[in-house]
Amino acid sequence: MSLDPIQQRYKYFADQNVEEGHFDVIFQFGTYQQLHAHSFVLWPSSKVFEKTLFGPLAHKGPIPIIRHTLNDFKEFLTFLYLGKCNISMDNVMTLVDLGEYYEVQLLKNKCDEFLTKFITFILTKNSTKIENVLKVYESLKVYSLKNAMKKVMEFVAKNTVDILKSVEFLTVKKETIFDIAKMKNLTAKQEELFEARIGLEFTLD
Repeated sequence: MSLDPIQQRYKYFADQNVEEGHFDVIFQFGTYQQLHAHSFVLWPSSKVFEKTLFGPLAHKGPIPIIRHTLNDFKEFLTFLYLGKCNISMDNVMTLVDLGEYYEVQLLKNKCDEFLTKFITFILTKNSTKIENVLKVYESLKVYSLKNAMKKVMEFVAKNTVDILKSVEFLTVKKETIFDIAKMKNLTAKQEELFEARIGLEFTLD
């Protein structure tokens, strides 16, 4: 059974067969790893890719990728090929970062939707087992993922007492503490937030 054109293009990309794929873009990861892609897939979805690949400032030769792994970047490019990719808690913030850098708003929206559903599930299960919840909030704020931010802060409001006891609370930005203090329906008093921060600092010293 033959594939539709979109699936066929993606198959060439997924297989990474340089003899059959007719790739015209190479991404370099470290010394030995490379990822091949098609420019006609990349530039229509990203102004950053358009500037990188064409015009007077176009990059010549393999494009070095420093901050992300080949697997994460391949998942990002998969989204450009298919309009979807595998989003998980392990890679969602990386995909958000890539969506932000390459100006792929649709991917950021998908990640926001994923995180919102995940946090909603946590709240529904009445579970406090979420790793680095305040760090997640700070990252969401950087990338303006407002729907997921709202859900995270609902979780924080519901589990404030447990969060105050965590070592993570010591490492968050003061701005985040102020954000929490301004929230309604906290399960801890505002003064307890600052007392907990001071107490943890004293304990770890």
